[in-house]
This record gives sequence, structure tokens and C-alpha cells, in this order.
Amino acid sequence: MVIRGGTVVDEDGEREVDVVVKDGRVALLALPGETPDGDPETIDATGLYVLPGVIDPHTHFALDTGSGRTADDFTSGSGSAAAGGVTSYVNFAIQNPGEGFEAALDGVRREAEGASIVDWSMHLNITHLDDGWERALERVVDGGVTSAKVYTTYKDSVFYVDDYTIHRLLER
Repeated sequence: MVIRGGTVVDEDGEREVDVVVKDGRVALLALPGETPDGDPETIDATGLYVLPGVIDPHTHFALDTGSGRTADDFTSGSGSAAAGGVTSYVNFAIQNPGEGFEAALDGVRREAEGASIVDWSMHLNITHLDDGWERALERVVDGGVTSAKVYTTYKDSVFYVDDYTIHRLLER
């Protein structure tokens, strides 16, 4: 694919270049006229800005707080994100009472798969540590979840984590 005639905005500033995309990645930024003609998929971006995709690292799609659910599910939330240039996001997976790390992630994964319009990932909202949590945490990280969140606020809610739990997590 070739995106021609646009103003590319990246870490080097603004410049008039054509963008050649191969296998879903930017392969070349070239001055106008230096890209090969005849690509079957060409986008005319004349007069438009061409920006890299935005990653939103903090979303709450389909979040159940225990007293309500957020308005956006994965389809509506990711659609709104895409309209604003977001190409991927990281959504919370809250560990509910009686639920292990992997079950919390699986619940969110089931809702997001096939519903999200853009790429997505998750981070785990840890609320308690069950027996064997150390091995479960290793499996979660090995499975690609590389961040977690703990709350020291909302004391009477599903989110709250006591200091000792946080200490044990940080030691690990």
C-alpha cells in the first residue's frame, strides 16, 4: 500500500512524504515521486495529515464497578477510539472476589475477542492474592500481560488492596 501526498507527522516533525506499507508495517518514507507507481492499493492523502496510530494505555470498556457498568462496551468504545486515531488500547481486567488472575483476564478476553474494532491488550487489576498466586502471576506474564494495577483508594469496593498485599506483590 502507498499513502501519497500527505503531510506525515512523526518524531521528526511535519514533512511531505509518501508512505509505503508492506506486511502491515511502514517500510519506507519517500519524497513524492520516488515511490513506485502501480501499487494496487494507493490512498490519496493530499491535504491530509498522516499520523502514526495512537495507543491508549488506560481504558475501562465493559467495566463492572460493582455498582454499575461503564457505558462503553468493546465495540462502541473501540469504535470511538478508532475514530480518534487510536489503533490499540490496554483495557483493565479486574480480579473479582473469589476469582484468580487468569479467570479475571479470561473474562475480559471473551468479551473483547471479536467485538473490538482495533488491537487491544489487557492489564490486570489485582485485588487479592490466592494460594499459588506466584505461579499464576508467572503464567499471566508469560501469556503477555506485562502490567498490573492496584488501588489504595475505594476502601469499601472490589478495587481496594491493602498495604500488605501490595508489599508482597512488589517483593515478587
